[in-house]
Amino acid sequence: MSESNQRSTPRIQLASPVVTLDRIIGHTITDKARMSVHPRTGDIAYLSGSVILITQSNSMQPLKHFFNRSNRNFGTLAYSPSGKYLAAGETNCRQPEVLVYEPFMREEPVAVLKAHKSGVKGLAFSGDEEFLVSIGERGDLRIVLWDWKEGKKADSKKLKREFCSLCFPLFGSFFVTTGPQSIKFWTIEYNPETKTKTLACRNCDMGSRKGKVFIDACCGAEAVYAITQDPASLCVINRDRRMERWMDLKSDKGFACDVGAKFVVCGCSDGVVRLFDPASLQHDATLPKPPPLGAANVLEGASPAKVEKRIYADTIVVKLDEPNSAIIAAYSDRSYIIWDTKTLPKATMKRSFIPHSAPINDVQVLSSSSENVLKFATGSSDCTVKFWHVGSGSAEEPKNLYCKDLYQILYTNPDHLHFKLQGIKQSLVLNQEGQVRCMK
Repeated sequence: MSESNQRSTPRIQLASPVVTLDRIIGHTITDKARMSVHPRTGDIAYLSGSVILITQSNSMQPLKHFFNRSNRNFGTLAYSPSGKYLAAGETNCRQPEVLVYEPFMREEPVAVLKAHKSGVKGLAFSGDEEFLVSIGERGDLRIVLWDWKEGKKADSKKLKREFCSLCFPLFGSFFVTTGPQSIKFWTIEYNPETKTKTLACRNCDMGSRKGKVFIDACCGAEAVYAITQDPASLCVINRDRRMERWMDLKSDKGFACDVGAKFVVCGCSDGVVRLFDPASLQHDATLPKPPPLGAANVLEGASPAKVEKRIYADTIVVKLDEPNSAIIAAYSDRSYIIWDTKTLPKATMKRSFIPHSAPINDVQVLSSSSENVLKFATGSSDCTVKFWHVGSGSAEEPKNLYCKDLYQILYTNPDHLHFKLQGIKQSLVLNQEGQVRCMK
């Protein structure tokens, strides 16, 4: 055999196509623990399954996203007070991890913490960022104090009742948890002999509000503010763990609260968001409501149709964006609106988004798509079909007034109560009429 025949024919190596994530349409924000606002820039971090997304509040342009290395879904996240770190906890799994990131420094987490048996429901950093507190979901209910930079568990305690919220003040060595008939102050105590740190729990004197469900709390400079679920009321607790006063929020139910230098913000049922002065509790403003349920199919430039019986989604998350003078409100139908508060008492809508609120069962690419614009339809268990357009040429396409990537919504069930918080729970059990399973 000749030498030339012995030579092997060189193989041409074809480069594999690189697929990158362009955007995520939707999120899994179902409570306050699944969204966090950077304290200095106002960037919004939120969850979408196993992905953490960070966007600019002014433009909603995506800045960063993280895939969970284990592909498990996240259930909670929290920025540190400086905004340097972002912690996230896994949900609905065994032996969940708490991951701490430096979002714009590295892709891999700087700390991985394990102590819970099932998912993690709440996270919060101490004011000096020395400690991180995590609380487990139902079935675990363990509260863990982490010396997280050392990767060590400093202490843990077992909660007796279901947990609703967790907050740390910017200054001070304590944090607060809330739940049914419960507001507890936890202090971090140091034992110089054993050189260990332990958690000590003290109850609050809630006076006439005793027995209520304290659904959320936030720590201000001088006091702790807590909101009761039914009926909705705002309570002020001093550092001596006593309720100084409370006020009726004039809404059926309360769900969320947040506090800053200028406002205490309360989110209630039927799209209500009220703002109060932190010191005097004087009412400063009530934000406009979101579009009525079933009435969001409005193009830019058109007037919203009149609705005889107006039903509104419940406000389940409120977050202050103080650097940009804005408030982020998330609603039970998975929509969210960024409200500009520079012109209070009249607030204006800066940005808004209306994704699906239940699983997407079918996706169909439309024949009207082009090289620059991808048009597609999504059918969901939330009883809607939504028509989208994305791409560099989408700027010329008609746009929904409340969502720039959306141009039409088809409602398949005239009863929109399944978008309310109680309706969502019922539709998970019942086969809601009008759910879209496939499209042709």
